[in-house]
Amino acid sequence: MNIENPLHNIQEKLLELSYGDFIREKKLAEQYFKSFQDLKDLYAVSLINQDIRLLSFIYQKYIPVFKMLNLLDLEAEIQSTIHTIKKQGFEVTLEASAFKVKTYCDTLIHQLQLHYIWLN
Repeated sequence: MNIENPLHNIQEKLLELSYGDFIREKKLAEQYFKSFQDLKDLYAVSLINQDIRLLSFIYQKYIPVFKMLNLLDLEAEIQSTIHTIKKQGFEVTLEASAFKVKTYCDTLIHQLQLHYIWLN
């Protein structure tokens, strides 16, 4: 999963959606910040609880975010995990996937915090 600089896509999209309005850009940044925190937490909970319904719900909920921000690696990781679980059940080792999603989300969160310093 490529996590070098996913914030670049987010910054461009925030500027595009805010039409140069700093207040709107700030609100959008806060929403994405919270969204990535929630995604990271929900993904971990779904794997810990072995809840394929929650995992599928998460995927469906975040598809627009993945597409809008071009976070295709993150989308592919979650989709692959769902596919693997449906074929093999929760007996497979999912620690690597949990680590990838957590790291990707943490990177996005950290980069948002660096660029939008009021986020915490």
